[in-house]
Amino acid sequence: PLRGHKLTPYEGGVRVPMLVKWPGITKAASVNDQYFIIEDIFPTFLEMAGLKEEAQKSVDGMSIVPLLSGNGNYPAERPIYWHFPNTYD
Repeated sequence: PLRGHKLTPYEGGVRVPMLVKWPGITKAASVNDQYFIIEDIFPTFLEMAGLKEEAQKSVDGMSIVPLLSGNGNYPAERPIYWHFPNTYD
């Protein structure tokens, strides 16, 4: 059902699972279907390190700590845009 590869918009490499183990925060065997982008990793690490204010100042991403912990607010729907300046055949 998926076609294409990582440089195309056809699901090939767009949805990639991520595993997280954060003892005391994440629940074992929990699953979350919410999406996020690679730019969210840096503000997430900042918040994990106790630098929540700096994480909120991140230009491109947002912390996914609320998704990992099940506490706090994270947008239910978040617009994410891709730019494909080239066509690869």
